[in-house]
Amino acid sequence: MLPSPRPDAAIVLESTISKAKGYAKNAKADATRAAYESDFEDFKVFCAAMALDSLPTLPQTVALYISDLADTMAVSTINRRVAAISHFHQENGLDSPTLHPAVKVVLKGIRRSRTSARSMLER
Repeated sequence: MLPSPRPDAAIVLESTISKAKGYAKNAKADATRAAYESDFEDFKVFCAAMALDSLPTLPQTVALYISDLADTMAVSTINRRVAAISHFHQENGLDSPTLHPAVKVVLKGIRRSRTSARSMLER
């Protein structure tokens, strides 16, 4: 036989849910959340211009987006944009498209291209 719920269970549960939401919100700094919002907004603009879905999106769309950024953005900025895309997918209960091999190989190629170009300039 299951125990009877506490008379104040709903109040305790509501309080616990509120605490959990607060902890989840504190998982990212305000500046990080603001940067992710800005980054994801840029991704949405790219997707709209290309007639592609931003949420959910396909890994191939992310690969195209970061390829578009590669000539003008630092690798660290591209990495943050990828993190923002992942964050918003996970926040909406969706699998992150950024974990797909298509995205990882393009990121690796961008990093390698940047390293090779830097090496050539230093010679």
